[in-house]
Amino acid sequence: MLKRGERRVLVWWIRFAQKHRDSSRLPIVLFLVLFMDGFTIIVPSTLCLIAATTISPQRWHWFAAIFATAATSNNAVMYFVGQSVPSDFIVRTVEFFHLTTMWASAQTAMYDYGPWATFMGAIIGLPTQMIMAIMGMNDAHLRAMDATMLTSFVPGVTLALLAHSMKAFGIAALARFGWVRLEKKFGNTTSE
Repeated sequence: MLKRGERRVLVWWIRFAQKHRDSSRLPIVLFLVLFMDGFTIIVPSTLCLIAATTISPQRWHWFAAIFATAATSNNAVMYFVGQSVPSDFIVRTVEFFHLTTMWASAQTAMYDYGPWATFMGAIIGLPTQMIMAIMGMNDAHLRAMDATMLTSFVPGVTLALLAHSMKAFGIAALARFGWVRLEKKFGNTTSE
């Protein structure tokens, strides 16, 4: 169930997408909404992708690529926040916004799976922003001890991009073609 503020943003987005269905503004604003959504959670980003794909279906693959790029860009920014902002300030901020449960799940995923946590997080809905921030904090700590240490940035961002792309293209394809049409097109065509 959407909260009142989320519903208002979604209605605004749908109206904007309808008005700019064929314009070059739609992809740019979609990128900005999805990128900012990773920081503020103003509206579920998947709904923005579905709305844009439904309103302007011929550009579904473009919108899926924008979704993956925006989400991964947000993750990359959070890595650098984790690397450059003092960790005690980050932890206090997480506590201030009552995100400790989400932070704990991100920490658990990061420590259990390393950079693969970004892949899993993007697929199943773990907070990849927090996972990348924790990765940045860990890398900053390790590099303080040994400056020659390689960072987890490239594997983390690469795996996040792969997972965000898989998720976005799957959702956009379903929104564009519908499940039945996809099943007819790619499903098992042999009779039993």
